Amino acid sequence: MVDKKEFRKVMVILFQSYSQTIDVELSDIYYTILKRNDIETIRKAALNHVKSSKWFPEISDLVDQMFPIECTEMEA
Repeated sequence: MVDKKEFRKVMVILFQSYSQTIDVELSDIYYTILKRNDIETIRKAALNHVKSSKWFPEISDLVDQMFPIECTEMEA
């Protein structure tokens, strides 16, 4: 399980990257859903999201970054 202090650091990165006020309640919701993942995986997903989107991520956006669905060329 992810250390809550380490997780909050990732959330601060997201809040600051999107010029939002830090929201502890929102951070707690994200933590509840994502806490079973490795902190480095979460951090990488958050940073990749910041690089690729101008909108604050939903939890599902971070999950998609952590576990991308791979498809064949034919499926695409």
